[in-house]
Amino acid sequence: MQDPMPRLAVVARRLLSAIKGFEKAILGQVEAVTEATEAAKASQSVPPEVIVRAELTLPHGVEIRKSGTDALFDRKYQRRTLWVAWLTFAALIAYASISGWQLCEMRIATKATQDAAGAAQSAAVTARTAVEASANQFRQDERPYVWAYPVAGPNNGVLPTIGENIYIRVDFKNSGRTPATNLAPTQSRTIVGPKNEARRQAREFVAEYPMTNGTVFPPEVIGTAPTGYGPKLTDTILGNIKNGSWEVYVVGAVRYRDVFQPSISPYETIYCFSFQPIGLPFGGCDWGGDSVK
Repeated sequence: MQDPMPRLAVVARRLLSAIKGFEKAILGQVEAVTEATEAAKASQSVPPEVIVRAELTLPHGVEIRKSGTDALFDRKYQRRTLWVAWLTFAALIAYASISGWQLCEMRIATKATQDAAGAAQSAAVTARTAVEASANQFRQDERPYVWAYPVAGPNNGVLPTIGENIYIRVDFKNSGRTPATNLAPTQSRTIVGPKNEARRQAREFVAEYPMTNGTVFPPEVIGTAPTGYGPKLTDTILGNIKNGSWEVYVVGAVRYRDVFQPSISPYETIYCFSFQPIGLPFGGCDWGGDSVK
């Protein structure tokens, strides 16, 4: 809706034009009356062939009166002028009242239109937000969830025999409702060393994914991450692991996408597991190294 100020300017210009029109009409009537008066005076004047020469001296205080015809004509002229003035004034009042009423109605209509537009926009935003929330919730409910977990050997054995490389196998499984696409696991990294140094390296792990498009990974399917080997096991390392001065960790990550559109940033599962020499073979990292995003 347009701003009411230009409409007000148009009303002002129309009002000024009407005033000028009335002014021209009044001037026209004045000229007509003047011409009629001059004609009447000419009809009463002395014929041109009769020349009268006289000298007239009027004493002070002598009042000169108009003729009856002139007085009557003046009264009629004044009444006409008064009527024209009153009609002009009434027309101006009527025009101003109508214009003011139109302006008021226009403002009311403009406000109503603006309110309706605001309500429609708010409703559209609310509807769009509800649709987006519903779509996001559906995506979260139906998306793939890839979890990683360590795997022990026979009889829950983890450490190899003396002279072989230390490693921990890591498998992953899609526990979601839809396939994962572009799935790409990193090579797992086995960290073996003094407790503080091993923990530092595990905390500072940064995923480096292979330069491939990945694979499709259906629900309930199990895969194995490429295994990264640690140092060879020696009697000294085995003794340090058993007394707790050394620790063993395996870290890695899996990146994947879902099948829905529009496409969003990939999901990522980062894992960190520690070898426990006593009790259960594996535990989590104390600093919360596991995450599924």
